[in-house]
Amino acid sequence: MPDDKTTQEPNAEGKDDGKTPPADFTAWLAGQPEDVQSLYEQHTAGLKSALKSERQRNADLAAELRDAAGKATGEAKAELDALATRAEEESRRGDFYEAAHSAGYQPAAGLSRGPRDRRLRQARQAGHRSREEQVP
Repeated sequence: MPDDKTTQEPNAEGKDDGKTPPADFTAWLAGQPEDVQSLYEQHTAGLKSALKSERQRNADLAAELRDAAGKATGEAKAELDALATRAEEESRRGDFYEAAHSAGYQPAAGLSRGPRDRRLRQARQAGHRSREEQVP
């Protein structure tokens, strides 16, 4: 188990004071020099771009499935509709998780269901809805 002194948070000058663990990654990053913050932004820009591309591919696939379902008949139509619906639900779930994260929700290991539900409720109150709430 790590010693409390091995995880440190920068003090007001951005230097480790050796006593206080960081509250979270965002707080730690804010206390880092500009060059470290810039490197972090460059690194995550590629990841964000890849995520955006993946989501667009998923949306395109769902549209293709809907189109194919429109041309199909019988059981094949029902199966294609179900697959398209599932693809759309997964896309909305990813959007919800991203919105919850942007609203400050940080999943933490060992939390009981109560605090997680409270944080999700707070994210919803901030205007973010889950996929189930968005489905007409």
